Amino acid sequence: MLHTPNPAAEYCLKLGGTSDLSSGNCILPNGEKIDQWQLFRRDHLFIDPQNR
Repeated sequence: MLHTPNPAAEYCLKLGGTSDLSSGNCILPNGEKIDQWQLFRRDHLFIDPQNR
């Protein structure tokens, strides 16, 4: 079975944070606790080509 890494968790680690897989949270170096996917979406603008 092929295991694909979670991009949101990887992004958390890239920022120097700690990824809590059980809760899905990222604890950033400044102490902020945020959902990993919320952090990923906050920092990565997604433009839907169908809604341009």
